Amino acid sequence: MARKTSPRVAQSAGCLSLFQMYERAVTAKPSRWPQVEEAFLAAMWGFDQGFAIGLADQGDNQNGKGDFFTDLIALVLENCSGKELYGRGAVLGLIFPKHNLDASYPKRGTVEILIETKAAGAPKSLRNPKQKNPRRATWCPGYARASRGHSSSSPSGWWTRRTSTARSSSRMPPAQLMDGVGLVAYEINHSGDGYQACKVPPHLELDRALSRVCTALRILP
Repeated sequence: MARKTSPRVAQSAGCLSLFQMYERAVTAKPSRWPQVEEAFLAAMWGFDQGFAIGLADQGDNQNGKGDFFTDLIALVLENCSGKELYGRGAVLGLIFPKHNLDASYPKRGTVEILIETKAAGAPKSLRNPKQKNPRRATWCPGYARASRGHSSSSPSGWWTRRTSTARSSSRMPPAQLMDGVGLVAYEINHSGDGYQACKVPPHLELDRALSRVCTALRILP
């Protein structure tokens, strides 16, 4: 059965560009990030333009955009690995008593693979007319779940496998609790009519991180 996106993305008029892009990706069956990056940037541009004029609301920005990114990442990984990823709620943890997981494997039992995503930042809008729109997205190392993006958006994702190290202490820094981080950053293009991807350090390239996750998923039963 084809993966479906979140109800917020599917039902909100403000998320229409995200929903349409995701539906096309379901049909295209991408298995690598470069196969969807251009369409992803176009969808995010469309969303942010709607947010700037009030078509998309704060709920769309805080939840719909993040849900869309999570669903798109999960779709790419499922096509690459042949494994189905699942959202799981109320999973016992160390940092918090219970966690809600964006995308994980398997569906039941011990979580072997966990992928967390974050889409940060927003453009100037009717709600925040004094918002600055720097040209380049930035990311603050050391924040696993909340990478700091100050341009239109700076989605990122981190993932981890079940290991004794990852379970040993809730006081360990995020860099020691995850196996890898992938970042996609972008800025307004020179024509001012869309987004273009920014170059990130090789070890933070999203496609490289997703390839590692795909390999880890493939070897699991």
